[in-house]
Amino acid sequence: MATCREPLASSVRIWFPEYHSGLQIRMLGMFGAGLAACMVVLGLMVATDSLRGALLPPGSGIDAQSFYSTPFFATVTFCVLVSWPSARANGPAHKRLMLIATVAILGAAVARWPFEIVHGPFVGVVLALYVLLLVGFDLLSRKRIHSATLRGGLFMIVVQQLAFPIGQTLVWRHFATAALKVWVRFHF
Repeated sequence: MATCREPLASSVRIWFPEYHSGLQIRMLGMFGAGLAACMVVLGLMVATDSLRGALLPPGSGIDAQSFYSTPFFATVTFCVLVSWPSARANGPAHKRLMLIATVAILGAAVARWPFEIVHGPFVGVVLALYVLLLVGFDLLSRKRIHSATLRGGLFMIVVQQLAFPIGQTLVWRHFATAALKVWVRFHF
């Protein structure tokens, strides 16, 4: 439900044209911001709970603490892109950053595709292809790449490529262990 926020907003605008007043659009935006905040909290909770249960992709060959970096950084990337400060007053930048933020959390869905080639490190390649499609759209429609596409897309790609190497570090393992201890302590 939470990942369908942007299509829902577009559908409301199309089906109910009277929602074009500023106050109603702002209220819909506040609802979307609240939904995004819930997504971040729930995403981190689910990631930590999967760390507790040692839920790993089959055949990945990595430990749960290292894998924890993947959903953790995907959720943090989503949070940063959704709350990008320069996009609030800029409609086209806002739409592009919301799309890239949504793509950033699609890693688990792409990893479940029934093709062997898209598992492991190739998930990041598939997600980068989505950003390249947005770049192609910008080039076709604007004849140049929008700055939000460039900055947001590069941010998402860099963070996703760094998530796994960071997950292999000793500092990350200590962080994951501390997060797990906090989760177990407050888990009902």
